[in-house]
Amino acid sequence: MPSTAIRITFKSFLLLLICTNLVSAETDETIVSLSTTFWLHILAIGALITCSGIVAGLTLGLLSQDATNLAIISAAGTPQQRKYASRIIPIRKNGHLLLTSLLLTNTVLNETLPILCDSLFGKGRVKILTIRKRGKSDVL
Repeated sequence: MPSTAIRITFKSFLLLLICTNLVSAETDETIVSLSTTFWLHILAIGALITCSGIVAGLTLGLLSQDATNLAIISAAGTPQQRKYASRIIPIRKNGHLLLTSLLLTNTVLNETLPILCDSLFGKGRVKILTIRKRGKSDVL
């Protein structure tokens, strides 16, 4: 189910990009649709969104486990749980460094998206896609 929803969202995003570029009168500032540069930007945006989701998932997954719980699982869990816990314990030892690196990576990924989208949509259209809710900025 989630993969179908992602495919539908991505297809509608591509359709929006193509329609916006075809209707756009600012051809000198935006990338012409169906060109190689246009599709490279689309590919880069998809890669950034995918990497941002992976980093967000790692943040939730790795930081939800504390050292005590991991020690218990590595001592008394199933063999597969012991293997996973033994891999996570060294990463989780420096929790502050892990959190800082994951958050900075996610910030860089999310702040690169408007730069790429601006070249596709032109001035002002990126703000239409950026929805402000409760002080947080979500792209699409």
